[in-house]
Amino acid sequence: MVLMLVTTAVASAQQVLRLTPELLFAMADSTEQSLQASRYGMEAATREVKAAEAMRLPDIEVSLSTSYLGDGYVWDRDFTNGMAVDIPHFGTNFAVSVSQVIYAGGAVESGIALSKQANRMKELDYEKSRQQVHFRLLGDYLNLLKAQSQQVVYDENIRLTERVIANLTAKREQGTVLQNALTRYELQLENLKLQCERVANACVIYSRQLTTALEMDATTRIVPDTAILHAASGVASIDGVTRDALTHSPDLLQMEVAVGMSRTKERLARSERLPKVAMFAQEHLDGPVTIEVPVLNKNFNYWVVGVGVSYNIGSLYKSGDKVRAARLDTQRALSQEAHVQEQVENAVTEAYIRLAEAEHEVEVRTKGVDLARANYDLTYDRYANELALLTDMLDASNTVLAAELELKNAHINRLFCYYKLRFVCGEL
Repeated sequence: MVLMLVTTAVASAQQVLRLTPELLFAMADSTEQSLQASRYGMEAATREVKAAEAMRLPDIEVSLSTSYLGDGYVWDRDFTNGMAVDIPHFGTNFAVSVSQVIYAGGAVESGIALSKQANRMKELDYEKSRQQVHFRLLGDYLNLLKAQSQQVVYDENIRLTERVIANLTAKREQGTVLQNALTRYELQLENLKLQCERVANACVIYSRQLTTALEMDATTRIVPDTAILHAASGVASIDGVTRDALTHSPDLLQMEVAVGMSRTKERLARSERLPKVAMFAQEHLDGPVTIEVPVLNKNFNYWVVGVGVSYNIGSLYKSGDKVRAARLDTQRALSQEAHVQEQVENAVTEAYIRLAEAEHEVEVRTKGVDLARANYDLTYDRYANELALLTDMLDASNTVLAAELELKNAHINRLFCYYKLRFVCGEL
């Protein structure tokens, strides 16, 4: 559905598509090829769960056979007084056997639990891959937004420089300005145009990378949503963010599942030391009846029901190492879970601090732009009144350009830190 809406939007916008990060992520979920393998893994794991649950059902066996019986021969115990016995040559056998496990030491339920845990692990593999795809595409998206923002800055400075050149040209014709002053601004204009061309090419490159990843037409031009540059991050306290990470982090959730799987394997290993109880029922139809002499050329039908108990005595001395190995594997999984939890908490703390740092940088860079523009206006007025040198004007304009670029980069860095925090928390 998302892909259909996007396709319609692209067609109506003449190959120009404005994307928000959320729409980018939704499109990636529908088209990203690297997620297909994870989807197949989830489907296979779901089938394995159903196969494990089918072990609760009774086993039914049906057999039918025909045979050719040769004539028999009967002796006394000392092999004297022998005589031939005629036996009907056509023999048949039909049997139906039904068995139902009543108790298997928990092996059946443990097998079902293990398959469900494996299925959950596949789901987390998919979610982890999905988060990584989102973060990878976000990098191209933010690079595109950065290049687009820089292009706006360069365009504004080109227009400003062209205005100054027009004023200098008029003064040059009046003989109040030397040619070298005009030449220096013309050189600056060419440098600005070159930088603008570079960021324009970067926009094309990053847009093409995104359209390739999203399996879109190569002629489509992706335009990021600039509104997110000034959107509030809305991040909770560090304690709240850490709780969210411990709840949603795919890495930590996988370790929890791994611990559960290890404990299930422990129960499976211990189940080998327990008896197995099963009910059974059988129906037989045989012919001829060969247990009589002379043989009865008749069909013989009989049935039987009962309960069987089996116990593998060898498991008492064979399964000890397996149980101990399973118990050690559980301890290993618990240790790994604690280590991963520490890593998640440290990553959240770092990402949270970097976001706060990025937000403060935006405030500083915003103030820097205001100061640079005020300085430029003052220097321009002083230069117009012949109270400042041309080099002062050039320095002031370069300061404005640098400050505006730094502000744009600070906004992009703040966005990156915000989405990095969401990625660390498993909520991207």
